[in-house]
Amino acid sequence: MVQVMRALLSGLFCLLAIAFTTLCRADPSEPAADSVARAEQLFHDGTQAFEGARYPDAYKALKSAWDLAPSYRTAAGLGQVELQIERFRDAAFHLSYCLRHYPPDGDADIRTHVEDGLELARMHVAALRVRVGVEGADVTVDGASVGKSPLDGLVFVEPGSHDVAAARAGYRSAEEVVEAPVRGTLDVSLTLVSDENGNLPGTLSSSVALPPPKQEQEEPRKLAPAGLSATAWVLIVGGSLTATALATAIVFDVKGASASDDLKAAQATVSARGCEMPIGSDVATCARVHDLAETRNTNNQIAILGAIVSGALAVATAGTAVYVNSRERAEKSAANGPFVHVSASPTGGSVVLGAVF
Repeated sequence: MVQVMRALLSGLFCLLAIAFTTLCRADPSEPAADSVARAEQLFHDGTQAFEGARYPDAYKALKSAWDLAPSYRTAAGLGQVELQIERFRDAAFHLSYCLRHYPPDGDADIRTHVEDGLELARMHVAALRVRVGVEGADVTVDGASVGKSPLDGLVFVEPGSHDVAAARAGYRSAEEVVEAPVRGTLDVSLTLVSDENGNLPGTLSSSVALPPPKQEQEEPRKLAPAGLSATAWVLIVGGSLTATALATAIVFDVKGASASDDLKAAQATVSARGCEMPIGSDVATCARVHDLAETRNTNNQIAILGAIVSGALAVATAGTAVYVNSRERAEKSAANGPFVHVSASPTGGSVVLGAVF
């Protein structure tokens, strides 16, 4: 797995060092000038350590740069190092942060590297999309703070059971235990009820209209429009290319056969002297024989090449379709596994067991 990551992403730090000449930040607070300068030096040290495969040193330098002055550039570099040392949850957090704050006019190749890294990280972690009915609530996962509502992006966690809670002064807290599947994204909705209205403490409620979720850039890139699976698109595109190559082979095979018939007819009109040293009327006939022979050979060569290409495309299409289909089935199986939801309040509680079919 590490070798695959290294093959895909080893050039990212070089690209970042070339493409970004200043520390472009996305945080609302402005760090001190000396913090920015120190973070820039740490970023430089981290990239050099990464290129030298000194990943612990690279992580230490880039994590310090991030703590001093968070930026999408530092998040990208830190996320790549965390992939190498297999800190997949942290890598997913930092790479998704980079994509959320990536400038619209930023380098498209670097953005693609970051997106590829996020997809690799998400193969090992789960994600929670936490929504709270009121703004400004403190949101925690397993007792650790993950920010205030509304949260900026997904919360990445290790696959398994997690305790998600929200609290705000003047409201009764809400809590839910969820089972997060690997590579899946689980929606968690928490409702906080005001203490002043005398209702029960906040629990999960489907009747509260929550604001629509923000469009999040860290979602995996879609391989095909809704309605057709990635496997179907592979078969459509690959089948079209294969059919085009095969049609080309057939057309030129027919043209070669026609030229061969014309060649035989022309050769029959040459005198017994042949075309070695043609004289008289044989000169024009032998020239036509020569042209027809070249036409036949060219058409036959194109037909053979078309047949080879069509065969190669057919094999490639079938292999790709099998691979993509196996990935889709694996992801669907992981996302649709059994789950356990537990809710509790001072007046009682409930346990829900289920699965998606």
